[in-house]
Amino acid sequence: MPQSYSNNQQNLSFTNFDKQSEVTVFNSVNSLKISSSHSSLVQELVVPNPDSEFDIIDSLDYDDDDDAVFVDQEIVYQRRELLIQELYHTEKDYVKNVLQALQNVYILPLRKNTKQSSFSFLGMKKPPCTEREIFWLFGNLEELLEVHKSILNDLEERFSIWGPTQIMSDIILTWFPKMQKIYRVYLDHYSIAVSTFERLSRYQPFKKFLESVEKDSEKGRDLLSLLRAPNTCILRYAKILTSLADNTSSMHPDYIGLLQCKQRVEQLFEEFRHK
Repeated sequence: MPQSYSNNQQNLSFTNFDKQSEVTVFNSVNSLKISSSHSSLVQELVVPNPDSEFDIIDSLDYDDDDDAVFVDQEIVYQRRELLIQELYHTEKDYVKNVLQALQNVYILPLRKNTKQSSFSFLGMKKPPCTEREIFWLFGNLEELLEVHKSILNDLEERFSIWGPTQIMSDIILTWFPKMQKIYRVYLDHYSIAVSTFERLSRYQPFKKFLESVEKDSEKGRDLLSLLRAPNTCILRYAKILTSLADNTSSMHPDYIGLLQCKQRVEQLFEEFRHK
C-alpha cells in the first residue's frame, strides 16, 4: 500500500474522530446549558425570592376590568332578586294586614250587626252604624281586596317556576287596568270615608265598637290608618317597579317589559297623586 494512501486514511480517521468528539462535546455542553436553564427555571418557580412581594394573582393572565364587570353584574342581579322579594312580601302584608283586616275586623262584624233584628252588642240596643254608612265608610274596599288577592296569587304562581332568566313584567302589566279602575273609585270616595268616620266617631255605639276592637293588639292598626293605607299603594308600586327596571340588565329577557311597567306605573302615580 502506498504511503500517501496510508497517511490520508490516518488523517481522515483523525478528522472523523475530531468531528465525533466535537459533536459529543457540543451535545454535552447544550445538555448542560439546558439542564442549568431548567434548574434555574424550577428554582425560580418553586423558590421565589423571599425579599420580593410575590402575589399569585400577578402570575396569572388576569383582567381586572373583566372581573369588575362580573362583580357589577352580580350586584345588579342580587338587587333585582331582593326587589322582587320586596314586591311579594309587601303585597302579602298589604293583603293580610290591611285589606283582609278591614274586611274581617270591621266590615263583616258591622254588616252582621246591622242585619240582626234584635241587636245586642256590649249591652247596646242600637247598631254601631247602618248598611249605608258601611258603604260610605269603606266604599269599594272589598273589590280592592279581590284584585290584590289575585295579584298575590299571580306572584306565588310565578315564584313556583322561578329561575335566573324568569320574567315578571308580563303579569305585572295585566294589573294596571284593574288597579286604575278600582283605585280611581276608592280615591274619589276617600273624602266621604273620612267625613263618615269623623261623624260616626262621635256616635256612642260606633265609638264603643271601635274601642272593643282596637284594644285587641292582634287586630293591628286603628281603623282610620287602615283606611289611609290604600292611598299609598300606587306609590309603593312606583318605587319598587322603578328600582326593579333600573336594576335589571339590558341583556335580561325581562328588561324591555319592565321599562314598560315603569312607564305605566309612573303614569298611574301621576294620575292619582293629587287625589
